[in-house]
Amino acid sequence: MGLGDPLALGASIPHPGGRPSGRPVPVSRRLDCDALDGTKKLGLHPWREMCHKCVREDASVGFGYLEAAVLGNGFEVSASGQLGKRTRTRIKYTGEPFQYAKQSLQQRRNLPLLPDSNGDQAFLEARVLAELGRGSEWSAHPLGIAGVMIAPSSLVVLLDGYFVTSSARLYPISEYTAACLLPWYEDGVEVHGIGRLRVKGIKGCDLRLGLAGNDASVVLRSKDEASWVATIRHRRADLESDGHVPLWDKKGVSKHEKVDEGTYPLVDQGWRDLAWLGSFLLRRIALLHTTSNAYSTRSWNNGIDWIFEIDFYPSVHPNHDEFIKALKDDT
Repeated sequence: MGLGDPLALGASIPHPGGRPSGRPVPVSRRLDCDALDGTKKLGLHPWREMCHKCVREDASVGFGYLEAAVLGNGFEVSASGQLGKRTRTRIKYTGEPFQYAKQSLQQRRNLPLLPDSNGDQAFLEARVLAELGRGSEWSAHPLGIAGVMIAPSSLVVLLDGYFVTSSARLYPISEYTAACLLPWYEDGVEVHGIGRLRVKGIKGCDLRLGLAGNDASVVLRSKDEASWVATIRHRRADLESDGHVPLWDKKGVSKHEKVDEGTYPLVDQGWRDLAWLGSFLLRRIALLHTTSNAYSTRSWNNGIDWIFEIDFYPSVHPNHDEFIKALKDDT
C-alpha cells in the first residue's frame, strides 16, 4: 500500500466501540478522516476512534480515508473532504506530516497547494539539493531526504539518519551534510562547500542555515538526534588541523568568498539561473519515493539541466510516466 493510497477495507467494518445495535457498520459512503473530526458533536465520537485505530494499523496510510456509513445524519462533509484531498495531494509531493500539511493549507488558503520560492531563498534551496544529491551512498529515501516541510519564510528538510556506504559502513547524514554544505577555504586554492552559507542556529535536531547578507533560510532536521554542535565542532577541528579556514560562522561575506566569486562569476550565475528549478524539485522531493520505484537515486546538474539518475530492478515497472505527470501537475 503506497503513500496516499486508500485504506483498503472489506464489505463491512467492525465498529471498535460497537454500534448501538452491536452489528458491523455497512460500507455505504466514503468519508475523509478530516470529516470524522466533527462527528463527536453528532454523538458519533466512536467513529473518530475507529478512524484513528485503523490509521494506526497501517502507519503508511496515516492520511488514508475510511469507507463508512453516515447513518442518515446527513451532515455536510464536502468542504472537509476537499481539504483532506488537497492535504493528501500535498503530502504526496512533500512528505510532510498530515496535520502540518493540513494546517498549512487551512492557514494560507490564498496560496497555491505548493508555494514556490524565488530569489535568494530559491538559490539556497537549490544549492542544498545539489550538495545532498551528489552522494552515491544508500539511504532509506532518495538522496537521504525523507521529505520537506514548507513554511512561509523557510523550508525544513527532513533528513534520513544514515547513508550506508559501499563497504556497509553507517555514515551519519549529519556528518555528510557538514562536510558537503558548510563552506571552508583551502589556502591558495578556492572555497569549498556553499559559499556565503552560514550556521544561523542549532536547536535539538534542527540546524538552521542561511546566507550572508539576506534572509534566506533552510532548516536541516536530523532524524537520528545527532548533536549538530558536536558534528560541527569535529568538522572545524578536522579542517583547522589541515590548515584550512572554516567560513560558516563568519560575519558578512568573507574576503575568500569575494575573491572566489570574482574568479568564477559564471559559476555563481549558473547557480542563479538554475535556482528556480532546484527549489522546485526540492519542494516536490517526496515524489521520488511516492511515485518512483527506483532502488537508487542520484542527482546532479550541468549548469543547464538538472539530472536525476535512477536505477530499477528489471522486474519492476519504473512508473516514469506517473512521476512526470505528477511533476508537471501538482494541482
